[in-house]
Amino acid sequence: MFARDTAFQQDLKNLDKVPKHLAVLFWGGINEKRLKEAAQLCCWAWCSGVKMLSIYNVEDDLKNNAQLLQSYIDTFSQHFFTHEKFIPIIRVTAHCVSTKNVYSNNENSNLPDMQVNLISYADGRPRIVEVTKNLAEDVIQGKMTSDELDIEELDRRLSVPRFSEPQLLILFSPKIELEGFPPWHIHLTEIFIFVKGLRKYSKCDQRFGR
Repeated sequence: MFARDTAFQQDLKNLDKVPKHLAVLFWGGINEKRLKEAAQLCCWAWCSGVKMLSIYNVEDDLKNNAQLLQSYIDTFSQHFFTHEKFIPIIRVTAHCVSTKNVYSNNENSNLPDMQVNLISYADGRPRIVEVTKNLAEDVIQGKMTSDELDIEELDRRLSVPRFSEPQLLILFSPKIELEGFPPWHIHLTEIFIFVKGLRKYSKCDQRFGR
């Protein structure tokens, strides 16, 4: 169940490039089965060469179960990577905007082999509202002037340290429905099963407006 099969390895060899940061819009409600699927997804992502994985769930259910997800990842890794030279460090981080709480597995001080970011609707529009209010309060309190209010300052405050922009977003749904995914974190959206999504990205020519 956890060993990398030959077909998957062959598919990876045929890829010209793999997204370093992959985003996934998680499907359905969060329960034990879904958490285990998310943990397996993290393992497959690392096997594919992904260095950062962002998993989006509309509600905060996934974030609230971040520690349990980390536990499943650690458990699955012991079996999944039996044929690898080493067991990679896959670290889960969740930031809850509404409560300011942050979960991060920092038991190992070394940089992880793959970072898993758990994000939700609260990281999208509600965060924009929160940051806008903070900017207004800073002006009222004299911490900054109105002339200093610009898109660059808003972007700086909305950005998350060490959180790069995903090169690929995969939707597990029959239609394109972003369900409030943070708009400034989206670069490319495709609807494919996992390996086909990687293959599509591999052949994509990104012109960046040229």
